[in-house]
Amino acid sequence: MKNEKQFVKLCVVLGALFLGLLGFKANIAQGALDIQVPMNPTTVTSNGFPAVIYSDPACTKPTGQTLDTAITTWKVNREVFAYPSNNFFGAFDLGDNQWVKDGEVFFSINPISVYAGYYDILEAYSGGKQVTVYNNPQQSKVTGHLDTAISDWAVTGYAVTGPDGSLGRLDLGDNQWINAKDVVLIHNVYVTKLGRLFMMKMANKPAHYLT
Repeated sequence: MKNEKQFVKLCVVLGALFLGLLGFKANIAQGALDIQVPMNPTTVTSNGFPAVIYSDPACTKPTGQTLDTAITTWKVNREVFAYPSNNFFGAFDLGDNQWVKDGEVFFSINPISVYAGYYDILEAYSGGKQVTVYNNPQQSKVTGHLDTAISDWAVTGYAVTGPDGSLGRLDLGDNQWINAKDVVLIHNVYVTKLGRLFMMKMANKPAHYLT
């Protein structure tokens, strides 16, 4: 009987340790998200899109609510950026633990002529690829694909994502949005066709570096 009681106690202890380890791993996963308060006043824009609101920074627990489509600009209280398995993830706390995903809101959505230099893109080069086209920068609906017979596309607008101000989305006119990573961005009108082919070979890099 004494041995049986000791065995039961041992099972209880081992079970507690196991559950504790599970909790520890869960805390590590949550702790891996480096939540920051912006150093400078920061806003994001939803552009009238009903972005899903989550109650956690990992955006795994939807609240059942969405952003008010009548409001386009939102103050950021906290932000988190991570790169799990080399895939970018970002989220913003708009107050009271109301988190929205980067990619459903953006640092800015502008016509191409707003800023000269880095964001002043002359065209997007698709290299004959069948690039997916969406109806908005949030990519909520596929509207078609780029014509594979055409490789050079005029860019009329862009949406900025990520902590480094990356060009995440491109508007080819009339709300025809594509992923910037799916094309090569041309900043210089004198880039030759051979130069573009070389850049397509480098397409494993983020498109905004290919200038």
